[in-house]
Amino acid sequence: MIIEKINNNPSFRIINPSKNISYSIEEILGMYTLHSRERCLSFLYLDKHINSIAVVLKFIESEHAIALLDNSISTELKLELEEKYKPDIIYDTKRDSINNYEFIDSLFYTPIPKENKLNKNIKFLLSTSGTTGSPKFVKLSEDNLFENARSIAAYLPINNKSHVPLNLPVFYSYGLSVLLSNSLYGGAIYATEYSFMQKEFWEELTQHSYETFAGVPYNYEILKRIGFLKKKYPSLKYLTQAGGKLSENLILEFSNWCSENSVLFYIMYGQTEASARISYLDPKMIKEKTGSIGKPIKNGTFKIEEGELNYKGPNVFGGYATDSIDLETYKSPLWLKTGDLAKVDQDGYYFITGRIKRFSKINGKRVNLDELENFIKINFPDNLVAVLNDKDKFIKLYSVELDNVKEVKKAIYSAYGIHPAKIKLEIINTLPLTSNGKINYKALKSKDV
Repeated sequence: MIIEKINNNPSFRIINPSKNISYSIEEILGMYTLHSRERCLSFLYLDKHINSIAVVLKFIESEHAIALLDNSISTELKLELEEKYKPDIIYDTKRDSINNYEFIDSLFYTPIPKENKLNKNIKFLLSTSGTTGSPKFVKLSEDNLFENARSIAAYLPINNKSHVPLNLPVFYSYGLSVLLSNSLYGGAIYATEYSFMQKEFWEELTQHSYETFAGVPYNYEILKRIGFLKKKYPSLKYLTQAGGKLSENLILEFSNWCSENSVLFYIMYGQTEASARISYLDPKMIKEKTGSIGKPIKNGTFKIEEGELNYKGPNVFGGYATDSIDLETYKSPLWLKTGDLAKVDQDGYYFITGRIKRFSKINGKRVNLDELENFIKINFPDNLVAVLNDKDKFIKLYSVELDNVKEVKKAIYSAYGIHPAKIKLEIINTLPLTSNGKINYKALKSKDV
């Protein structure tokens, strides 16, 4: 379905910006040959190279179910995942050999296809958290991804003349969503190999007239620190932000920059379980509804039950998988429980207030850690900080640089009534991130920083 629709988009092409080579969909699909094999499970370990984009599209064209994984995870984690799920085909450019697999035309195959009971609806397996060594996957159908891409294209200014950098990895649902929505309805996609923190990315942006940038909150925090807001990029037409809550002060700063430079700024909200993006805030409403995730995308519906945001739509997943047995079933819930606490105003705009599990109880006082973290970012915007619970005895702040500790503790005490003695601070070299650019709270808890 997806490849057929891409074939009907005559403007689509993928460009290698470092070599300035353009590829049609036929040329991209021709980069790989799949040997005849009945529908099976495939593991694709991916990076930002154009070959990774090509192999993803080739496997989407095939009948196979595909798990999209980060190629940077350790070999040990790869072996654990492969032992648990037993894929028939593996794409991995970092290994020369894999026990019990044959290497044929850039892919590893099991010599004898394994019997499997793969549910016919499962097409994609995506990690739930960005820690892609986790054995827990979200089960998605091709229809889930197609419907989501179609809804996104209904509100973003995607057109057949667009120049879009794929600056997010495709094993991350947000990056995959950017790839598919633009492949189906856009023009040129640039398979940049550079991080937005490298000068080469910005040189490419100027040279190839990139029209958009997709980022998670941490990306926008870094953009401010590297001076993005002090510069002008004439080719940019819109920015998109998802993957977590951006602090209100940064929303307004980027919104003001966008207004001054005739750029649209889309604040969005998503869940991997719903094929990525499920709501957006109209750029015209940012100042009036600052901090809102907006309203549901086309064909989607929200409701709040007991404080938790629930979502319904054709892009909702078919359940989780923690081993190969779970791949035999695919059952979509009527309503997806997002795990996020939310409220809705009188105009129908939704606001995320925190995660259900991100709470602490200090001296009997319940503290929303996401709200507290956002409070610090708003009031002390020059500090990169993460907030965690320490056994319900202390609030633990992790920061790269926090010179005004007393002022921060005083502000928290004034706003939340948490005594400064109950607030700990640990200075670290850098905030650990998951592979999709979010703060890695698990690594912080284990002090693996």
